Amino acid sequence: MGTPLAAGKPISYSGREAAEARVEKMRQWGDDAQPIPRWGRPDDIANAALFLASDESTWVTGQAIVVDGGFTTGRPWRRSPSWMTEPHPIKLYRPTDR
Repeated sequence: MGTPLAAGKPISYSGREAAEARVEKMRQWGDDAQPIPRWGRPDDIANAALFLASDESTWVTGQAIVVDGGFTTGRPWRRSPSWMTEPHPIKLYRPTDR
């Protein structure tokens, strides 16, 4: 096999550090991309499940409860790139040869 471990070579720490840097970059992207600026934790899902299993949810019927920190609603407007938030006038095409 062509893996370092199978060849008896130690896995370099630079590979691990690069992976950790990528994970940190993804965390930062996630924090910037959603309204609640943190990644979800298992407790977030567990709390929703506990609520649905409790007597407090007896009046809840047929709902899709999305526990994603607002990620599906999109990036907060104030953190959107300028090409999305600045006005762009509509230009109409009017041929002059008619």
